[in-house]
Amino acid sequence: MVKNGIKLVFAAIGLVILGVVVKKIGVSAIASNFKTLSWRSLLLLSISFTFYLLYTFAWMEFLKGVEGKIRFLSLFRAKLIGEAVNTVTPANFVGGDPVRAYILKGHYPITSGAASVIVDRTIHIMATLAVIITGVVLAFWKMPFLPLNIRYGAPIVLLISSAFVLVIYVRQRSGLFASIAHIIEKINLRMGFSNRVIQHLLEIDKDISNFYKANPKAFLIAFLLHFAGRVLGILEIYVAGKAFSGNFTLETAIFLGTITPLVNLIFTFVPGALGIMEGVYTGFSHLIGIPPSVGLSIQIYRRCRAAFWLSVGFVLMALYKKRDATSINHRR
Repeated sequence: MVKNGIKLVFAAIGLVILGVVVKKIGVSAIASNFKTLSWRSLLLLSISFTFYLLYTFAWMEFLKGVEGKIRFLSLFRAKLIGEAVNTVTPANFVGGDPVRAYILKGHYPITSGAASVIVDRTIHIMATLAVIITGVVLAFWKMPFLPLNIRYGAPIVLLISSAFVLVIYVRQRSGLFASIAHIIEKINLRMGFSNRVIQHLLEIDKDISNFYKANPKAFLIAFLLHFAGRVLGILEIYVAGKAFSGNFTLETAIFLGTITPLVNLIFTFVPGALGIMEGVYTGFSHLIGIPPSVGLSIQIYRRCRAAFWLSVGFVLMALYKKRDATSINHRR
């Protein structure tokens, strides 16, 4: 109850910030920008559709080596459902990833499905960090006028994040859950975990470790697919920015695409970094000498795109639940 209250408070603060930014820029300026999208709207939507496809292909790389079978379209549906849940969950993938694993239970052993989701999320984070590091290097090279808080803050956040991901990756290769189970057993703290649950965790460990050690090619392919998906996210920003202003550059798109996940990471406590992200996009546009309405319009478009795929994801979830319920009734 307290957590929900805190979420609502931060969401309300985000809405206030968003309202202030929109009022300052002007609704008419934003509306004028959106009128220039025209046919590019379909292009932008196809870009987001493509990066979801790439992420699904990456997920499939793990499942190829697991006993079981699922159609690509069914996996794509699970991906969209998981991302929809992620969007409305303040803890992000903590909400959507278990849903993805649950959907796989009818196609793969539950431990293999869970392992695939864990590996997929880990590789996605690795690829995101790779894109961020690339973008930060380019931004520092091309944009020497960046504020000191960004020039010093971004490398520090990246260093901490990279170290954390590296530790998780190394532990996954050697058995992350096995280490946790060993600690639990050593201090005699079961925390309600039965022997069966611990056994499942160890099986997940085995599947994850086998993938990393026995399928380096699949790991590389999955990483490159996730990396390409993140690059498409930058392309989306560039296409939208170019439609709103002829002075919008690829370097600007790279920087905005780079800083977006960093802002999301720092402001995790604000649902969707609502208001914060709009302020960052607006402020950066002003900093580089293009109309602030351009940056704000880009982020508002991204919100609209997210809302579209959110609705698609929840429609698919409703259909899945209905089919699942029908299947259970037939078995009875």
